[in-house]
Amino acid sequence: MHKLITGIDSLNRFVGHAAMHIYLVVALLSVYEVVQRYVFHTPTIWSYELVLALCGCAWALSGGYVLGQKRHIAITILFDLMPPRLQRVFEGLALLVSTFAIGCLVFIAYGLGLKSLRWIDKTGSAFNSPLPTLLTIALVIGAGLYLLQVLAALARLVSSTEDR
Repeated sequence: MHKLITGIDSLNRFVGHAAMHIYLVVALLSVYEVVQRYVFHTPTIWSYELVLALCGCAWALSGGYVLGQKRHIAITILFDLMPPRLQRVFEGLALLVSTFAIGCLVFIAYGLGLKSLRWIDKTGSAFNSPLPTLLTIALVIGAGLYLLQVLAALARLVSSTEDR
């Protein structure tokens, strides 16, 4: 079980680091658009949509990494006041609720992803790119990775309780 949990952590760490590089591409594309627009007076029709889609993909793919590194935003004032045993109970409860919610997201997004692949979704703008399909696929993959990380965190919590 420990190898599986470690494998999930490693996979999400790899994907999170890869998603981090997407933001570098977004920054470079934004600089390119600014130069094109304000220096050469020839704005692109594609950069805004592409930047939004890439940011959405990076966000969707990084959820498992953020959870695995415990870098998510949390308001812990009440949690920190609880005794350690009660903290574990609430952490377990939060992970169970997360498992259900993310499981529903994976189920729904998977159906939408299949539909999106059958009929390639397009933006309908002047660029009319297939970026909505890319975003849907990234959501399915990202939600699946997040679900795996939630299950790994739950397994880690349960196994550390058994060690006591």
